[in-house]
Amino acid sequence: SKLYAISEAWSDYTIHRCQKRNDDGSFDTPDVIIIYRGTNDLSHAPYSRIDEVDITNGIPETDFDGSNYQFKRGYYLTIQKLREAYPNAIIYCATLNVFKRIIYDKFPTRNGIYTLPQMNNVIREIANTMGCGIIEFDKDGITFENCYKEGYITDSETIPTHPNSKGHEVMARKAISDITHTL
Repeated sequence: SKLYAISEAWSDYTIHRCQKRNDDGSFDTPDVIIIYRGTNDLSHAPYSRIDEVDITNGIPETDFDGSNYQFKRGYYLTIQKLREAYPNAIIYCATLNVFKRIIYDKFPTRNGIYTLPQMNNVIREIANTMGCGIIEFDKDGITFENCYKEGYITDSETIPTHPNSKGHEVMARKAISDITHTL
């Protein structure tokens, strides 16, 4: 088994949270795994860097370069670790949804370094490179303009936001639609 530098997104703890505990205490492995990763990388300083990485000779063993977390390396490592743990699972990478966060300087345009479309294009590139499916949450109908008006989030406009049950319902419908079209 390979040794990896510790990172929350692809730590053993996070990877093994994909298992379902049955009533008898046993675990089932997932058939489908959806990776929704990148919101905090885009919206919380210090921001992860969109790195250039060549994986033709293998996936790097860490996503930290000594000063910054590298987004692509971390995403590749997440997929690698999931495949090692669940070789029969189908993996989908999900683009980032449009939710307001006050630290964006011009949401959804940029965080000061990268734009939301840049991050989503990187996620699409990674999914394609790694042979994963894609769920396009950025095309689910939740927009910068309607996220509060339609009640897709419950947090106030002065703190970081997360989808509520109505927002998750929209996202679930999009995930089911995108998965159904690829199976």
